[in-house]
Formats: sequence, structure tokens, C-alpha cells
Amino acid sequence: MNVNCKFWKLIFLILFLGIHLGFSKILKAEISAPLEQSKISTSKSPGKVKLYFYSPEVRSDRSQSLEAIFKATKNYSVGYQKERLTYSIEYQEFSDRSAAGVTEILRSHQELLAWFNYHYAQYSHFSLYSGLGGGAYRDLLTTHFNNNTYSEVIPTHPLFALDAGGEIRISIMDAKDLIIGALEVQALFGETLDPGPSLGLIFRAGFSF
Repeated sequence: MNVNCKFWKLIFLILFLGIHLGFSKILKAEISAPLEQSKISTSKSPGKVKLYFYSPEVRSDRSQSLEAIFKATKNYSVGYQKERLTYSIEYQEFSDRSAAGVTEILRSHQELLAWFNYHYAQYSHFSLYSGLGGGAYRDLLTTHFNNNTYSEVIPTHPLFALDAGGEIRISIMDAKDLIIGALEVQALFGETLDPGPSLGLIFRAGFSF
């Protein structure tokens, strides 16, 4: 592993701790307010659907030259939160291409994960959460050689993941917690993921209703 990869893994570790320590300080300010105003009454909270339509992510990967790099991915998720528990489905994908002479290879990577997250610190406008995920991933390779095209689907592999993050909720008039945003760190474990674990940093924005 090169120095750059070690540096970025250190950055992700700092972000992981920073999310929790930073948001904890914000939450302490909420605790200082009257309890009935700052703390959510989970026993009376109705369930909410969460739709994250904008979720840019930076993910660690291995380039064709076998150098550890970070790249942008597409990320979409929908979930349901009841009290402190959130169940969600997440789809992620990215692609890259390499070329040598008259040969060009396009790789398309796809992931589908089911998440179980627990909001262990939850207040009126903030919450901290962490959880486990499980699912599968696959790669589709398309090779262009001269005027010929060959496609190959790599067998699907199981995928396991851990995450930790902080979420903010914004109410608009009578629409309580309508806008939601989150900053999340993920670690994904798969048989062929390289480097492993694959690290991701995600900013999420969406709605809850």
C-alpha cells in the first residue's frame, strides 16, 4: 500500500471520529435546553419514509495501474425510520475505463445493500447513528477490440458493510423534519474489493415524510 492510500485511510478515520465528536458537542447544547424541547419523545414519534435523492460519494478503489485511488460514485437510497431504528435500501454504482493500443476496457461496478441503523443519540434536530449492512455486488466488463465488442458479467459476490454518521433535520412551517441531510462514513467488505475494506464518504440530502 502506498503512502497516499495510508494518508487517505487516516483522513477517513479522522472523519469517522470527527462526525461523532463534533456532533456530540452540538448535541450537548441541545441538552442544556429544557428537556421537553430538545429531546425527541420516541414513544410518540410516527414512522417516516426517508428519500435521499442527492448523495455524492467518494470511494476508495484500485486503478488499472494498481494504484489506490478515490473516485466519485452514484448513490441512491430509500428508508423507513421508526423511533430510533432505520431500515433502508441503498444502490451504488461507478464505472471506469482503461485503454492500451486498440483495446479499451470499460468496467461497471454495481452494489445493492440493505441497511439496519440505530440512532443512539437523537434530539430535536440532530442524531448520531451507526449500523450494519448486507447485500451483493457485481462487475460488468466490456472490452472493445478493433471493431469487436465483448461483454462479461463477473459472478455476484456477497457484500458486508459498517457505517457511522450524523443526520440533521429541518422543519418547514408545519412540515416537521421535511428536509434531511447526513454525513456518513462507510467501510465495505467484499471478496474482490481492492483495496479492502473499501472506504466511502457520503453526503446525503433528501426529504422525509
